[in-house]
Amino acid sequence: MDKVLVVDDDRLLRNMAEDLLVRNGLAVQTAKCGEECLQVIASQEFSTVLLDLILPDHNGLDLLPRIHQLRPDLPVVIMTAYASLDSAVEAIKKGAYDYITKPLDPVLLSNSIDKALASYGLIRSNRELIRRLEERVQRLDLVNQVGMAVTATLQFDDLIALARETLGQLFHCRVQLWLRQEQGRKLLLYGGQGSETRAVVQLARQVMEDGTPLCLDREFPAMVAPLVVGNRPIGVMGVSREPGQRAFDPEDFEIYKALVSFLAIATENARLTRDLRKSKEIVEEYSVTLEAKVRERTLELEQRHSELQAAHSRLVQTTANLEQSNRQLRETRDRLISQEKMASLGVVAAGVAHEINNPIGFINSNLETLGDYFTDLNRYLRVSHDTLAVFAAGRDPQAQLAELRRALEDLDLDFLLDDIPKLVGESRQGIARVSKIVLDLKVFSRQDNWEMVSADVNKALESALTIAWNQLKYKTEVKKELAELPPVLCAPNRLSQVFLNLLVNAAQAIETKGVVRLRSRALKDKVRVIVADTGCGIPAQLRKRILDPFFTTKRPGEGTGLGLSLTYEIVQRHGGRLRVRSLPGKGTCMVVELPLQRAAAG
Repeated sequence: MDKVLVVDDDRLLRNMAEDLLVRNGLAVQTAKCGEECLQVIASQEFSTVLLDLILPDHNGLDLLPRIHQLRPDLPVVIMTAYASLDSAVEAIKKGAYDYITKPLDPVLLSNSIDKALASYGLIRSNRELIRRLEERVQRLDLVNQVGMAVTATLQFDDLIALARETLGQLFHCRVQLWLRQEQGRKLLLYGGQGSETRAVVQLARQVMEDGTPLCLDREFPAMVAPLVVGNRPIGVMGVSREPGQRAFDPEDFEIYKALVSFLAIATENARLTRDLRKSKEIVEEYSVTLEAKVRERTLELEQRHSELQAAHSRLVQTTANLEQSNRQLRETRDRLISQEKMASLGVVAAGVAHEINNPIGFINSNLETLGDYFTDLNRYLRVSHDTLAVFAAGRDPQAQLAELRRALEDLDLDFLLDDIPKLVGESRQGIARVSKIVLDLKVFSRQDNWEMVSADVNKALESALTIAWNQLKYKTEVKKELAELPPVLCAPNRLSQVFLNLLVNAAQAIETKGVVRLRSRALKDKVRVIVADTGCGIPAQLRKRILDPFFTTKRPGEGTGLGLSLTYEIVQRHGGRLRVRSLPGKGTCMVVELPLQRAAAG
């Protein structure tokens, strides 16, 4: 949970800010002076600081550099009752993230703190990405160093020791090497670590037979690959961890296979070197014959060395290509999601306009009626004023009182006093309806680069329902069973896009009259939202394809085939699941499940 430090010498203001932020799901600590603020920041972690400009012992602008000296990336929002353009500019120059005025406006305060928290979260995410990138560069650099080291190592025992040390350091595991005997197909263990299980030996034999590298799961984490030189298997290299330990991931497996390729050639080089050394011991006795063999072996060594260098170059190029492809894929995926969101807005745009025009229409009518009422009231008040003037002058009031009675009869005051509050109330309801639609549209259409915040999933569902209401209200009865849900770390407008797609699909699946049910509930470690309709349903032969990109059952020009595919993608990026249940002629049930706790999307 994000934690905010509120620094102000006014106890009432500290309590008010603390209550507001706690209601927004934040942890809050307070301080009443600058020195206390610095002590707390030095000893605890915070995501944002709300700092008063004028404190008993410090000026807030002078305190800013000292705060950033302790926490360079910590966002600081300055608040003051003595706002001026100069002080605002000075605060921003000295590193303030935002500048707000007292008395505090709850909405402005919430927005400012939310933006500061989002900025701090982005900084932390960037740091994590940099750390992971540096870790990957270190691993690739280690692979490069290993490639050069094994190329330069021709002593067989030194090579095996280097392989065990390097693989153990890189993967934190045990290392086993089996080499095939020069005569026959039997495998002999060389340089193993610890007791070798029967399962590992069987794996080594299997890999030696079919030549296919294997990567096993968490029950027995292991990677086994053949040592192949010139299409000829010379042995098997295996690494393993204890059962239940972390399994090897695909990147581990790719690096491992590349290292095994290096080691295979280096192992063969070492064996050739060993053979060469033996040959030289008897060169005096067999000088003529051995000279030809030495030349042959030397050529083989040079060829193996060239193969090793070529394999290293291919690995470097493949790594660069993979990184570029992943980056392009992420950019394309984000563009598709944004374009589909705008397409969804296009589908419901006419209906939203109608939903706005209806309340605007009766508000306008009410205002015209109120204008007529006030014209009548104005006439009555003028007659009343003239009557009072007659009384004040001491003249005969009978004629003026008669005119006042006629004006009162024409006015029908009891009816006006009853109808005016009704008209005002109806107009206020209409304005609230329009405001909610506009707010939901604003939240839905916002571009936020997957800004993850703690939010209420029910609100995202209600927002989507507001936007899609015109698509639903004429032919569906919407029944809601929404339970109170704990906050979920998510991108709220992306979830609104998910629910809008599901609601529009439900409306389109109902031809004349039907029911759309919306349910939500909290489970042990996740929340579940169900959008069910009594529409036409999905045939069994199409059900497996509805989440495929560009697949649609609509007529040409009526759908892109990306709606459900991108809906599935958004749910996946939240660490959730999207399930489909449908019976032709009965209806469809879409189930969205989101975890209560997860890491930020990458």
